[in-house]
This record gives sequence, structure tokens and C-alpha cells, in this order.
Amino acid sequence: MSINGSRFRFKGEQNIIRGLQNMHNQDVVQENWRMWKHGKQWLYASSAILAMGIGMGLSTTTVQADTPSNTQTTTTAVQSVAKPATTTTTGTTNAEQSGTVAETDQVPSIDPAADQPTKTDVAISQTPAADSDTENSEDEPVVPEEGTDTEDNETEEPTEEETDYGESPVINEDGTVTFSYEGDETTETVNVAGSFNGWEATAFSMEKGEDDVWSVTVDVTPGVYEYKFVVNGDNWINDPANDIIAGNDGNNQLILPGLIIEGDKDVEPGATVTLTATYVNDEGEKEVVDADFALATEIAGVTIAGNKVTISEDISPATEIIIDATFDGDKATHTIFVADEMYEYTINYMRPDGQQADWGLWLWTADVDGSAYAFGEESTGGYVQSTVSFASDKLNLITRLGNWDSQEADRVITIPEGEKSVEVWIVGGNPEVYYSLDDVELLDQRYIELTYVRKNNDYEDWNLWVWGTGVKDNEILFDEITDKGAVVRIPVGYSTTKIGFKIRKGDWVEEDPFNEDRYIDIPLGEMISKVTIEEGKGEYFAVPSIDGPVLEDGNATFFYRDPELFLTSDMDKIENVQLKITANDNADVYDMEYDEVNEYWYYTIDNIEPGDYDYTFLVTVDGKTEEVVDPYNTNEDGHSTLLFAQPTVTAETSINRKAISYNENAVVTIASEVSDDYELRAAYIDLTPVADQHKWQSIRN
Repeated sequence: MSINGSRFRFKGEQNIIRGLQNMHNQDVVQENWRMWKHGKQWLYASSAILAMGIGMGLSTTTVQADTPSNTQTTTTAVQSVAKPATTTTTGTTNAEQSGTVAETDQVPSIDPAADQPTKTDVAISQTPAADSDTENSEDEPVVPEEGTDTEDNETEEPTEEETDYGESPVINEDGTVTFSYEGDETTETVNVAGSFNGWEATAFSMEKGEDDVWSVTVDVTPGVYEYKFVVNGDNWINDPANDIIAGNDGNNQLILPGLIIEGDKDVEPGATVTLTATYVNDEGEKEVVDADFALATEIAGVTIAGNKVTISEDISPATEIIIDATFDGDKATHTIFVADEMYEYTINYMRPDGQQADWGLWLWTADVDGSAYAFGEESTGGYVQSTVSFASDKLNLITRLGNWDSQEADRVITIPEGEKSVEVWIVGGNPEVYYSLDDVELLDQRYIELTYVRKNNDYEDWNLWVWGTGVKDNEILFDEITDKGAVVRIPVGYSTTKIGFKIRKGDWVEEDPFNEDRYIDIPLGEMISKVTIEEGKGEYFAVPSIDGPVLEDGNATFFYRDPELFLTSDMDKIENVQLKITANDNADVYDMEYDEVNEYWYYTIDNIEPGDYDYTFLVTVDGKTEEVVDPYNTNEDGHSTLLFAQPTVTAETSINRKAISYNENAVVTIASEVSDDYELRAAYIDLTPVADQHKWQSIRN
């Protein structure tokens, strides 16, 4: 069979990483593939050998391309299970399992379905990176963004003195705000994300002007905000022209003085709306003031007395009422829309950590911009509750802590057909919206278990500063001091895949010698991820996750881990594990070995024959042996299986432009066919002859 290919035109290392990451499909297949960084600033693709690896399942083969075009047929191994996350730096390694480092990227694979014939184009560029020392840094905001997860895309940030395009941000006479950023030849997009737009990475898109200066002018309600620039879709940086930083979070701050008017925006005929005026001064301090309110245009059936707007029951639906407010020379407007139908939403919220009273809501519809709403008193079962009304039968919401100190994933509430109201229940960290209290599923809490090792064993007043957990951000104290170091379990949300952290003493009295922002990847589905951080080291060890057997070079390695014992760090209670594998009604039993560092039992079958295998584990605890399936690889029938096949792969490669300079592109084209109805999953380019000793991986559409 054949598949469709992908065509990339990249400039430099950062664009290659970004291009590959932007291709991954969000919810299709939960398999992971790895992308290696070559770490070089220059590539030379002239007459060097270009090796193309075709990845089937988790195994690879190499197709040599000594000339601009070459065809080769090869046999490739296929397995039906995903490989556990492997990494570049290990504490202890067994059968290709290893611990992770902070700089490692993982991107989910995309849907293997594709059309015929196959054609994959990959462009290689020669643009040097600006500064290789910054390739592993990341400056993402404290508030996490869904689906933004690379720490390899940082560019060097100029200081405020280095900018020559003026100030940023600039508050204009009409109250709008202009943000500016000086890009370079690699800059493709620039956005402004902050607490004024829900930290949306694609909002407030800048336009490119003269001399690579990008800018955007936007309307922002007066207030105190934090923000960052998002360059090329995934590179979060500070505004180089703004040296005002908000507290310890590292985000830029914007103070926009002025008048804020708050009150209902969607109402029914006959409603009375109470307006509140708040003034924000130049220091960002807020004060409720006695503003003057008046109708911008007189409307029959609408009157204003003080701060109350009374709307007649006889007013026509779809009427828009604009209120002008003034205070001490400042002006503001508030718009009220009279809807024909209003829908009532009752939202109940509860958190596993019991801190639901500290959280609030950010609500919006297709026609109403986002606004903050508070929860009220506790309702049944410890939930806090808020009841709101909108003219839309679909309501978007984000639960957030404080002023975007932390946030959860977007949720959507839909009014049932034929109804005018709905009551829902949501649980912190769980992305589901439940329309019945009886349906609420209280999932087990997920954790990161972090161990911090100091050379002098002095842990007094040391703590963590974390963000993006989806549960509790900012300061986290260590739970206990053990002979292995200071240990803490950090609760994370059910859909959290990465958190950021720094290690500090007291309230930033001192920091770990490696004082850059670091990030921990958390595989979805794992209830606990365990990492060890050593003082002054950027790389850290992470106990690898398990996702079934691993097939590598014709050898099959099986892993066993008890999820409950792993969660409680009691894997050493298991006395013995045997692998029982069955093919064609013949069963073989093998003794497995225990890896204490990686906390799993493992066994490798060398040169395994192609076939369809069922397997189980014979696990002995307290002298009792029980036969169990693989908890990380169980199908709908309750069986654990491994499919190993060796289809034939035919691949033809060609390079358009055999020689390129540092600022030019070369396009690699791959045409391939796979026998026995198997599908090509990935193609690799081995850049060893032209760069370093790592592979770039390209995945197709």
C-alpha cells in the first residue's frame, strides 16, 4: 500500500522542531514518537549520504541514498503495541528503557490513515541558530496553555536597551493598547497572550511592518494584567521593551488606568440591571466609585436611576442598550442586550484538594466576551455553586484560581433541547461536564513524585515554585526528608501533560544553582510520574512509563509493573515475576528480572519469530502466585497480546538541490509502498553525515 506524504520547508533547528510539533494530531492515536535534536547550527547537504529510515510500529530500517535518487526494498518489523517513553539520559538502562531529561521532546503520532500514492517531502535548511546555548530554555507563562508543549523553541531575547523600535506596550489616547516586537528572518507569527484574553496563544495577532517590527493595537478593559509574546506559535517570551515583571511569575505586567463598568450583559424584558463602577489608577489600585450613568441614546421603556437600569416588559427583544459612564473625566460604556430567550446555568464545582472556594469562573459565549464570575456558597456534597444567565444555549467556561494564577482546560455546557435551564457538576482536574450528580466520577488524584538531592543534605527552608499543574500552583513544600533527599508529591490535573518548576529557598532568598525554568512531562494515563533532581544539574532522571512490550531489532522486551504498588512505592513487595507467552497453543515461561531504579520487571526474547502472541504474568507476593494480564496493554477482550510482522517496504528517495548554502532549502522526497496491508507510520532522516549523531523524524499527513 502507499500513503500520503508531508512537505516541510524549514529554516533552522527551531523551525524544524516547531514544524514537526505543529503536525501532531490532538486526539487520534495515543502513541508517542521521539524527535532527536542535532544541536548544530549549520547543515551541509551537498554530496553527503542521506539515510532514510522507515519506521514501522516501533522498529526502523535504513534506506541508503548515496545519489540524488535511490530505490531499495527492505523488510521491516511491526508490532501492535506502543513503546514506553524512552529518553536520552539514564540512571539505569535495560532493554532500551531509560530515564528522561528535561530537554527531551515527545509528540504524539498522528492518524496512520492515508491515501495513495505515497509522497513525502522534507525541506532541510541551513540557517544557523542564533544562540545554541538557549535551545533548551523556555519562558512559558505561569498560566499553562493547552496543547503548547515545547521547551526547545526559545530564542534569544534582547534587553530593553537593545530595542530600537520604541516602547511596548503603548497606551494610546483613545484607550487602546499597542504592542510591538522586533523579529528577524525566522519570525513567522507573533501573538500577545495574557490575562486580558485568557492566555490564548493565537489571540491578538501582530502584523509585520517595516524593519521586521511586528505590532498590534487592541481594545483592553482597564485593569492590571500579565502577558507574554508568543513567537511562531509556541515560543513564549517576555516583551523585550517592557522591563516591568509581575511578582515572581516572570510575566510582563500591563497597568491600564481607567473606568470599568460591570453588570449583566444579557437580560430578558422586565429586568433590572445594577451597574458597578470601578476606577483603576496609575498604580493599578482599584476602587469602587460613584460614577454618573446615562443612556447613550434614549430608548422607550428604559430608564436609569443612579446605578440601576430598569427595562420595561414591553420592550422589543433584540434591543441593544448602551450606557455611558463618567467619573473624574474618565469615560466607559456598558452594553446590555435584551434577548428574546434567556438560558439559566447552575454550575457546581468541587476539587479533590478541597480548595474549590478559592477558584472562580471565566465565562463567554459566541456573542459575549469572557468575564469573571465568582462561586457562591457551598451546595450539596461540598460543591460551590454559581448561577448565571445568557442569551445563548451554549456556554464556554474556564475554572481559574485568582487572576489566572492557575487554570484548567476549557469546558462547554449545552442546554438540553427544549429546555431553558440546566444544572451541571464539574470536578477539578477532570475535563468532563456531568449533567447529573449521580454520574460524577471522582477519579483518583494524579501526582508527580519529585525527589531533590542536595550535596550537603541541607534542606531547611527549601521548596518548589510550580506552575501549570491544573491543581495548585506557586509554592509547594516538601513532604519529608529521606535518605534519598527531600521528597514531595505534587497533585496534577487529569489532563495535565507538563508542569513547570523552579527550586528555591524561602521566598526566593536563594535558588538552585541551575536557576532556569524547567519542565516535567507527564504521560497521559499515568497516575504518578517519579523524577529525581540533583542540585545544580539541568538534566533530571525520570522513571520511565510503560505502555506494553517493546520490539527492537527483532527482539521483544516485556515489562511488568503493578500500578498500585508503583503508586505507593512498594514494588519491592513483589517477590518474583514470570512471563508466560503463548503462540499456537504452545506456552513458554520465562523468569523476569527486577530493575530497582526503573521500578519494573523485564525480560527480553531475542530474535522472536513473527506471529500473534498472547501473554500474561505470574506474579508472586507474600508467597502467593497470581496470573495477571498486562495492566498497561489489555484489549477489549481482556487479553494482552503482541503482534509481530515483517512486511516489505519499498522506498524511493530523491533530493532537489544537491548543494545548498546556509540560507537555502533542500527538499527530500520519499515515495514508499508497504506490503500486507500494513501502513507506514514514520520516516526518519539520518543527518549524521551532515550534522550530528541524531535523527530527524518526519511524520506524514
